[in-house]
Amino acid sequence: MEKKLILKHFNSITPENEIEPSELLINENTYNFSKADSFVNFAISNNMTIRGHTLVWHQQTPDWFFKDSNGNTLSKDALLSRLKQYIYDVVGRYKGKVYAWDVVNEAIDEGQSDGYRRSNWYNICGPEYIEKAFIWAHEADPNAKLFYNDYNTENSQKRQFIYNLIKSLKEKGVPIHGVGLQCHINLDWPSISEIENTIKLFSSIPGIEIHITELDMSFYQWGSSTNYAVPPRELLIKQAQRYKELFDLFKKYKNVVTNVTFWGLKDDYSWLSKNYGKKDYPLLFDENYMSKYAFWSLIDPSIVPTTTTLPTPPEIQLPTLTPTPTASVTPTPTVTPTPTVTVTPTPTPTPTPTVTATPTPTPTPVSTPATSGQIKVLYANKETNSTTNTIRPWLKVVNTGSSSIDLSRVTIRYWYTVDGDKAQSAVSDWAQIGASNVTFKFVKLSSSVSGADYYLEIGFKSGAGQLQPGKDTGEIQIRFNKSDWSNYNQGNDWSWIQSMTSYGENMKVTAYIDGVLVWGQEPTGATAAPIATPTPTPAPTATPTPTSTPTPTPTAAPTITPTPTITATPAPTPAPTSTPAYLDDTNDDWLYVSGNKIVDKDGRPVWLTGVNWFGYNTGTNVFDGVWSCNLKSTLAEIANRGFNLLRVPISAELILNWSQGIYPKPNINYYVNPELEGKNSLEVFDIVVQTCKEVGLKIMLDIHSIKTDAMGHIYPVWYDEKFTPEDFYKACEWITNRYKNDDTIIAFDLKNEPHGKPWQDTTFAKWDNSTDINNWKYAAETCAKRILNINPNLLIVIEGIEAYPKDDVTWTSKSSSDYYSTWWGGNLRGVRKYPINLGKYQNKVVYSPHDYGPSVYQQPWFYPGFTKESLLQDCWRPNWAYIMEENIAPLLIGEWGGHLDGADNEKWMKYLRDYIIENHIHHTFWCFNANSGDTGGLVGYDFTTWDEKKYSFLKPALWQDSQGRFVGLDHKRPLGTNGKNINITTYYNNNEPEPVPATK
Repeated sequence: MEKKLILKHFNSITPENEIEPSELLINENTYNFSKADSFVNFAISNNMTIRGHTLVWHQQTPDWFFKDSNGNTLSKDALLSRLKQYIYDVVGRYKGKVYAWDVVNEAIDEGQSDGYRRSNWYNICGPEYIEKAFIWAHEADPNAKLFYNDYNTENSQKRQFIYNLIKSLKEKGVPIHGVGLQCHINLDWPSISEIENTIKLFSSIPGIEIHITELDMSFYQWGSSTNYAVPPRELLIKQAQRYKELFDLFKKYKNVVTNVTFWGLKDDYSWLSKNYGKKDYPLLFDENYMSKYAFWSLIDPSIVPTTTTLPTPPEIQLPTLTPTPTASVTPTPTVTPTPTVTVTPTPTPTPTPTVTATPTPTPTPVSTPATSGQIKVLYANKETNSTTNTIRPWLKVVNTGSSSIDLSRVTIRYWYTVDGDKAQSAVSDWAQIGASNVTFKFVKLSSSVSGADYYLEIGFKSGAGQLQPGKDTGEIQIRFNKSDWSNYNQGNDWSWIQSMTSYGENMKVTAYIDGVLVWGQEPTGATAAPIATPTPTPAPTATPTPTSTPTPTPTAAPTITPTPTITATPAPTPAPTSTPAYLDDTNDDWLYVSGNKIVDKDGRPVWLTGVNWFGYNTGTNVFDGVWSCNLKSTLAEIANRGFNLLRVPISAELILNWSQGIYPKPNINYYVNPELEGKNSLEVFDIVVQTCKEVGLKIMLDIHSIKTDAMGHIYPVWYDEKFTPEDFYKACEWITNRYKNDDTIIAFDLKNEPHGKPWQDTTFAKWDNSTDINNWKYAAETCAKRILNINPNLLIVIEGIEAYPKDDVTWTSKSSSDYYSTWWGGNLRGVRKYPINLGKYQNKVVYSPHDYGPSVYQQPWFYPGFTKESLLQDCWRPNWAYIMEENIAPLLIGEWGGHLDGADNEKWMKYLRDYIIENHIHHTFWCFNANSGDTGGLVGYDFTTWDEKKYSFLKPALWQDSQGRFVGLDHKRPLGTNGKNINITTYYNNNEPEPVPATK
């Protein structure tokens, strides 16, 4: 269960004790790495990152480490020599595997006049050991990020001492990359403003990242004797609200706060619950692995109540205890907030319709149990309180017959009393067959019976596949609640068995095939379903239609990553809808530039209206969400809904790996995607290209980051210490060459959001006519020409930078006032003086700004009362719109989007959408993914259920004809598979108007 929870919700782990000296060291130069290795291997095999905690600490270091063989205290030189060897051994062992280290932990004591803790380290070596530890860690792994870590950083005096230390190390050139703020806080301390003061202070040091390394939120003040045997509901709500405020702050400073680690997976694992002799409730999940209000405050705050009238449970008084800021605990996952990617949360429950059952003319007075059937139900109760606002039956369906059964024919009924009729919602938090394949329907009985006035009917979509004889579906986690979160009383519910917390047969959870009762016993007096005859006729196993899959040229074996065992044998998912029998393989869909328009082979203007779907850049090695949705049907639905272009963020590192025959494991739910079973990540990408071709959807590649990392786009340029510009060019050339004869991929966005602040950053992207390594114009021209020498048909899409110098100012200025500073990817001011020059390929140049609203960053042009016209004058025109207005080149807004908040962000979205429509500006909306923290997505966390409100908002900005049919960019194949859309040829054959910018 721990593994499932970690892999579902987190992308990094931190072993709390297992990489500390006391755990690793047996004696000098003798180590026990077994536990540490298991954590590192787990992270690598599951495409997670791992932080190392900690190398140097006054606690958790054996006493003998400071003594010689005779028990005498070591000299300074001897201790430093021993420390150097220890760091070389440990960091060197995990070189390239552990991405960040807490090098020194808790070395500051604000009670000392100089701020240094009087530890064995300090008493023998003085403060020099801190500096040496960072230098040696960097020597052992030059690519690892190195952090100083401490607690109570909100204390102004301690904070200043830590600031002075880090600033001094930086100024000396010591390789330190960040500060870790432990953030062991409680419901009342510290204030959010004080935490913000801490972030502001440390972010003022150039080149310093901030990680929140040990986050938890105790219910108790330090030293309090209060003890809650059960967490009071009002405090759970207060905790949730405070967590939301905290993460709102982290997102506000997301450019510097690049990691958040929770210090424990669930409440009973927390050091706070283990060290003080009483229960505490500091984390996102309770002891039963259930998500708390705190979790939902970060995922969907609308679920969290704002008030409560429930009484507070009694408190138990205990003796006062002395807190310990850091203690030994179990492995902890990490949540990483970023501008475009966040962790994968649990699906948000949506209202499920209630159906009133129709009574039969003669109700059966006594229900009869099914005597024969092909399935049975295993049940586990995950809510043992009789009074609760959430009912949690977890189920498995077992095929007890001798032939396979199509799960779409199966339904399960859970019988209960509603105890106050309200709208209800049900959700599957996780299911081995795919949560998106589980359906729910609430049915109200025509009259109440003993133990029930409702049942929840659980069904299955066709994607759940076939359940083979002797197999089960695997776990199906279910919970449901009322819209007002009022309580149920489960005590007399027909299906509830309080003590059955592990899976067992529950005859009171009934099962049906084609509506016929085959398992269990309905409550007495309930409207009866037909009862199966002793020998039901088994349904034949469906025979799938084979799907051709292109074979890639590399043959090396892919990297193997363990995946959960699937017990039921899946059947291939049927095609989403029928598709025409022909493919457009004539390669006549290439596009060209004419002035400020993009045109087809016949010179007719087209309108690229697309969406982003990320994952190939993050370490998922496939689109995010294919862990729950079907890849092919999802691509078809994107096309059906009118998107004619798919921007695919991908990392250069992944492409280079592919080019070398290295295939990182894709994170795929093979039960939902059986046709992808056995395919490596490159083969799956080939299937993506082929499927897009089949559904008339074109692709724009986007080198979103150099490294395969959810945080990779944070790095400002297209090279680093390890990855050269030549590596960047080669990655672009390799993938261009692979697909050069396929006009499914029509455009190449060379690099996502080159950025950096010249006045403070060592590394930043600039734009001029130089050949400097950090000149984005030069790199873009070089890269574009190398791509076009391989495939001269691709559109080349070039993004802006972050800052551009004002008139007569050089790039050497260290004054921020000397620059027009915009946002990552949004500043294209340099095009006026230094336009991209591709020579004979100039008819392939498209410029691509990104634009985001105030929910992502409160820019100065979002002042009270801003209008569309003020945005045009203050931001759009000077930074990028002039390129279109002056007929220099076409524009493609590569990223724009956000939450429809009913306030300024929605206002900005409407203004930009309308401006896009008025001028037929090409665009790719950010984004399809549910797990984009700053913006949200077009779908829910099952990656199947669409946010119809947001889609309806966006729909007018998709290319449509006068009849409302969506227009694809293929000349022969219509867009999508639903038969409702058209292609370019049909559009112009019907004399539809040209989609061109408005005349100024």
